[in-house]
Amino acid sequence: MNQKKNTKCRRGKNLMKKSYELSVLCGLHVNVIIYNPKNNKMQEYSSSAEFTLDKLHEIINADKAPATNGAKARPL
Repeated sequence: MNQKKNTKCRRGKNLMKKSYELSVLCGLHVNVIIYNPKNNKMQEYSSSAEFTLDKLHEIINADKAPATNGAKARPL
């Protein structure tokens, strides 16, 4: 069981590292959230200080709202 936990932790760190590299190399704003429902624990990486969890919820809720004037909702 301990080996599984170490593997999960290592993969999470590698995912954060790759997200950082993607944001630097491609000039993208990257936000990664890793949630563990077993421990009710969340890790977050954001390449932009302005991009917070509240901003993420705002974007998600805007996509769920019906489009007006035939315009499509903005994809993530």
